[in-house]
Amino acid sequence: MKKMVNRKVLFLCIITLNVILLLIFFILGSYPTIFIILHLFSIAVLWLFVIDFNTFPGLIKRKRKDLFIVLLFFILAFLARIYLIDALNYGIQDDEIVVAQSAESLINSSFTPFITSGQGHETFLYYLISFSLSIFGKTIFAIRLPSVILGALDVVAFYVLLRLFFNKRISFLASFLFTFSYVHITISKLAYEATSSIFFQLISFIFLVLALKKKRMRYFIGLGLALGIGNYTYLDFRLFTVGMLLFLCIFITLQNRKFRISGYQPLFLTLISMFASTIPLINYAVTHFKDFTYRTTVLSPFFHNYSSIEIIHNVIGNSTRLYNLFLPLANLNEISAKYNPARSSMFDLVTFFVCICGVLYTFNKKRWLFLSLIFFFTLPFFSDILSVDIPPGSTNFGFDHPNFLRLSGIIPLIYFFCACGFVYLEALLKRIGTHNKAIITITGIIAVGIAIFNLNTYYNQPYSDYNYYVLNNVNALNIAYFLNTLPDVPVLISPSLTSLNQEGDNDRATGMVLSYFNRSNAKLISFYPHSFDKALKMLNTYDIAIIDDFTDDKLIKEIINYRGNELVGRRLFSFINPNNNEAYAVVIYNQNTYSHENGTLRPLENINSQ
Repeated sequence: MKKMVNRKVLFLCIITLNVILLLIFFILGSYPTIFIILHLFSIAVLWLFVIDFNTFPGLIKRKRKDLFIVLLFFILAFLARIYLIDALNYGIQDDEIVVAQSAESLINSSFTPFITSGQGHETFLYYLISFSLSIFGKTIFAIRLPSVILGALDVVAFYVLLRLFFNKRISFLASFLFTFSYVHITISKLAYEATSSIFFQLISFIFLVLALKKKRMRYFIGLGLALGIGNYTYLDFRLFTVGMLLFLCIFITLQNRKFRISGYQPLFLTLISMFASTIPLINYAVTHFKDFTYRTTVLSPFFHNYSSIEIIHNVIGNSTRLYNLFLPLANLNEISAKYNPARSSMFDLVTFFVCICGVLYTFNKKRWLFLSLIFFFTLPFFSDILSVDIPPGSTNFGFDHPNFLRLSGIIPLIYFFCACGFVYLEALLKRIGTHNKAIITITGIIAVGIAIFNLNTYYNQPYSDYNYYVLNNVNALNIAYFLNTLPDVPVLISPSLTSLNQEGDNDRATGMVLSYFNRSNAKLISFYPHSFDKALKMLNTYDIAIIDDFTDDKLIKEIINYRGNELVGRRLFSFINPNNNEAYAVVIYNQNTYSHENGTLRPLENINSQ
């Protein structure tokens, strides 16, 4: 009894401390390191309330096989996502560069729970990326590594959640599908927040199930902490939090038929714990409300000057494309390759079949579980349907939908239904007299077949010029790597290669990818001559020039065919796209001052020599 009283006092002290910290942050308008450390320490102490150290050793001993399976899934998921991390997706997207730049800005800055770049983002993933960049440097590997690790942890958390409902075999099969899911591999190999959001959604589900099953207050504290920390991950987690609290409120109300205040203690405990773990973010939301809600207003059709007809067309366009969850669109050009590089459906047809079996099983056998899953299923759909990527007014309503990132919350739910589907299939096979070994073989073949299909979908994604040049900036990335081999010299460069498209009126062409990955001191000078004579003059002035083979192909042909004295001693090399063996840029350099043997010009090949 005395121990319980002491725990309650300590809990109240921690909550009081965080209220004081909220006032301090509000008054100072900043987050001094000493107070952030104090806040983090208090949250760590709260986590100690969740862990039962008396049963912990015995739990580890009883769950040794599960721990081995968890480790196995982490390794498999990590390898499936880290493979070709700097090659697929091709190159790197502009948005990922913004993420990397923002993460770098946090390295030597004071703590902030929110940044305004990229329309505003919570900083959980950004701090992980800043740590990765500080260790591995400015590389695609460093930028994407945290998302990959979190993606592997998603699989681990998913298996733990399944074990609260199913036996090892069913949990293993569904987790195996999750491990090699095309859509989850895709979002894990991009430097976006979706995988971190999924992780804390799964942790929240685990604590919710434990809390409702065992009715112990420590699990409600764990739920509150998971929800609070999850709000530092991704915009859509805010809606998930509201949904989770609403679900908990409804559940407790149905259980608490006499409506006693004491019956709502678990809800209050969850809210207080969530409040304590989000103190810095709450302060930011209050003091910078416009910044905190800016991204919501940008994405929502209701905060723009759209007519009712335009809003309706946008919602209908988003909704009608949701069949791409399981069925590929007839016209691949209608699918944005930004988050769907293979331009495929999110889930394959066999997964759809197993999932439908699970839906039927839960509807008939576990109605409460069915209603709960459907409730959480609707939240990501609500977010995806009521968002705008292509402004209404264009005729292409619903482009970029279904959006892999905004619908990422349904990924674990789909595979949870698949687990239920495997239960249904096993029961069906038993009813027709199938032996256990045959059942294991059949379900195993289904799982392995789905996994192979999904891996093939991602790693054999079709090539397109748009993905290579426009979306993922492979040309700019390779040119940046080439620039890193150069000495400290000025370099002429076509503005189109740096995304500026300026006609010589800007003497510094600093495209996003080039400027970020270019670690040399080479000064980039915009090369847009209005005549061949002017081009000759500029090429004679500078030792190195990089010319776009698409926009300036006429100029390149004139240079190749020119036999005057102005270009004596110059050499021409081309950047070759290995997918179609076409040149996308040409390097012209003065061999008297620079030799290509001094650096690696891959993938450069000799075109012509004077």
